[in-house]
Amino acid sequence: MTKQFLFFGAVALIMLVSTCSPLSNDTGTQPTTIDFKIRINYSTDTKAVKQDFVAGDVVYAFFNNVAINETPKYAQFTYNGTNWSGSLQGGLTVAELAASGATMSAVFFPFGTVNITHSDGKYVFTGADGLPIYTYYLSATSDYTLETEGDLATLTATLNMTMPANYVQFFVDKEGDKYNADFTYRLIVHRISPVACASYSLSGSTGTFNEINDVGVGGLDPGQPMWGYAYNNEGIAFSGKINNTTSSYNSSPTWTTTGEHRLIFFELGSPARTKVYSDKTLTGHAAIKLKNVSSWDRAISEPTSKFMGIYKNNDPNTGIQLYWADYNLGASTSLSDSGTEAFGYYFAWGEIVPSEGENSGNWFIKNENGVGWWYWYWNQKYDTAVKNRLDPQDDAANAYLGGDWRMPTAEEFSALWTGATTSQVVSYSSDKRWKITRKVDGNSRTIYLTPAGFKKPSEYSTDHGRYWTASYPKDVFYSPFLNTIEIENLGPGGPGSSGITFWQMPIRPVKEVSVTP
Repeated sequence: MTKQFLFFGAVALIMLVSTCSPLSNDTGTQPTTIDFKIRINYSTDTKAVKQDFVAGDVVYAFFNNVAINETPKYAQFTYNGTNWSGSLQGGLTVAELAASGATMSAVFFPFGTVNITHSDGKYVFTGADGLPIYTYYLSATSDYTLETEGDLATLTATLNMTMPANYVQFFVDKEGDKYNADFTYRLIVHRISPVACASYSLSGSTGTFNEINDVGVGGLDPGQPMWGYAYNNEGIAFSGKINNTTSSYNSSPTWTTTGEHRLIFFELGSPARTKVYSDKTLTGHAAIKLKNVSSWDRAISEPTSKFMGIYKNNDPNTGIQLYWADYNLGASTSLSDSGTEAFGYYFAWGEIVPSEGENSGNWFIKNENGVGWWYWYWNQKYDTAVKNRLDPQDDAANAYLGGDWRMPTAEEFSALWTGATTSQVVSYSSDKRWKITRKVDGNSRTIYLTPAGFKKPSEYSTDHGRYWTASYPKDVFYSPFLNTIEIENLGPGGPGSSGITFWQMPIRPVKEVSVTP
């Protein structure tokens, strides 16, 4: 992995001069037109994938003497490829900008769509998907002056735009039609947290840009996936913050020291790829170019599978057979002397960051005492009125295996032992397994389910088997009777008892195979 530091021009000075545009004015005594004379400086230590402004770039500026309003009020500076133009949005007037001692806070999002709305006394920033914008940004706060002459006002200020501390980027060059689309690619990097500039708020006379970075208020833990954003038809960029905090759940090397640092690259519909670096360090404001991602190792090998006589949605009329994996997602075997090799990875529902096997002390696992859920939870992405199963990007089986692999629904999982000719507990060495045999076209076909149990804060249990399904939980936090399958020592059963979405359970993948006419 070669470090490629791409600098913005050293303190590039850019003059923004808007065309005069009429402004509404209730009193009739204030200027009705405005010019913007604003310099925007990039600090010299800012390194980023984006090297210069391109047409369509926008800087949003907010004023600390203007109260937060139901309709967001701000100034917008837009670049057309050569010049900038300024405008006032949301009914913002010259009179509101005229208070003495006022300051202006500005933010620049380099990628994707930006929507600004009002919520809970803040101006909230969201992207094209209606969720927070998890990419890097530049911000600045500056004094400004407003001079008037007749019906013309001139606003003058200098904005020294800086990137937040510890921010880093990863960039993948475009290859043909690959690596050039928003919301198609994700990247997990050891000890890098996705961070969003989520909102603007006022505290007294101080304007503040608020990050989503705290566990418990929507923050995402180190190692959670970063979405890729397309940049200028050149490739995709991922952004996050270095988190070198060492704790009992994450004691592996920090980025300031050499050691094993893992990256996992996801492309919707394709197998996940992984690479481990053992000789790299990383500091804030670095831009790292990733090369030959398609040649990285598969993160999880494709399992062997077999048709167990069950169709998609448990309905033969679909013409789609379900091939069941012989072992759990991330496992290397269906039966083994040591037992835990058959358990595979454990996942929270709807997340693709696993903890591995019985040992939760590796870097994959999130802090179970302060869980940071993925943004589908905080933004209520799953609603029973809209969705009844996981989207592919939130389905760990599809995220890692790609193609037609996915998690089974509760209905499909229950059908596995409905009509089974053998449904019993068997022993392999000292570990029990559940043997499921079904007659398919006159032949007996068998798979084994493992007693991998589940994990939750301060508890790890393998006295029974639990598996997540793709079915939407009855309640987003507590999910009784719909999205877990529970298998007790007495043998397989139906949909399980209460499972909470941040509990971690194994997954048994299925693959959709069309019936040949």
